[in-house]
Amino acid sequence: MDKNLLPIPMSRTERIWGIRYLLFQLVFLSTLITLILYAVYPGFSNALLNFLYFSINFLAVTWIFRRYLLASLSHLRRDLMQILLCAATGFLLYWILNIGLSAMIRLAFPAHFNVNDAVIGQASQRHFWLMAVGSVLLAPMTEELLYRGLLFGSLHGRSRALAYGVSILVFCAIHVSGYAQIFPFHLLAVSFIQYVPGGLILAWAYERSGNIFCPIAIHMAINIVGTLSMR
Repeated sequence: MDKNLLPIPMSRTERIWGIRYLLFQLVFLSTLITLILYAVYPGFSNALLNFLYFSINFLAVTWIFRRYLLASLSHLRRDLMQILLCAATGFLLYWILNIGLSAMIRLAFPAHFNVNDAVIGQASQRHFWLMAVGSVLLAPMTEELLYRGLLFGSLHGRSRALAYGVSILVFCAIHVSGYAQIFPFHLLAVSFIQYVPGGLILAWAYERSGNIFCPIAIHMAINIVGTLSMR
């Protein structure tokens, strides 16, 4: 087998519908949900908006990639210990990189705060469990299927460097792009950089394990720590 081919590829149909849904999600989904909420429930909170966004994404991607997920579950049962070891290693590597990067950012920009964390933290103060379910259970599955399974997996057979670069770029951008009209550019730029360790390690874990449930587990664990720190 070509070393650049992952053991559980998505089907051509899954890739086509996945790309279509990814574009729809990036361009239209948030605006569409906001318009509908304004029409039926004008007093909606950001927590409810985020929860609906997470929920729709979760339902859509698990349906689109259902064959791929079933194949990944079968592979998970066969290589459970190796995949768990890879997940534990990735989680540790992430925190090593994250702590080092955070220390450098504090030295260079003492007043910096992560824009996405600030918005999620504010929403969590009033709707903790709603945000926790979205952040810990729904978002990791959605993001890993789209950014690692779809983008990274589709590009990996052509170029490992391109697969890493595109998946990391999109992963970082999606966490800050929605705040372009709210926060100044320098905050967005540094916040973008803060997601590089996560994008790198999650892609590495997927490549290393060959199973999408490895980065999903790491992503969930990272978000559990982040969510609990906001209580």
